[in-house]
Amino acid sequence: MKISTTSWHYRYLMWFEISAPQTLCIYFWALVFTGIVVPIVMSAFACIALVTAPIWGSIWLLKRGIKYLRRHAHIQVPGAGVLEIGWGYAKAAKRHVCPLIDYID
Repeated sequence: MKISTTSWHYRYLMWFEISAPQTLCIYFWALVFTGIVVPIVMSAFACIALVTAPIWGSIWLLKRGIKYLRRHAHIQVPGAGVLEIGWGYAKAAKRHVCPLIDYID
């Protein structure tokens, strides 16, 4: 089978910088993968980003507010807040250790 290098599907595969397949089967599955799977995965990542962006933005604003209060307002903000505890747990879970807790009056 002959495929023109000016055809839309050939140029589409070259846009992904895929080397030109030597068989029709590989060519077909490359088109299927890049034409169906890649857009679905990209759409899923976009949806996840749209859903989690407000959450991460809120966490960032909360941390900035706590830092501002600690520096400028001279208000005592507890050292082990929810974010610090969550972050500490995530780090401990990654290391597979369970750190000791020091309670401060």
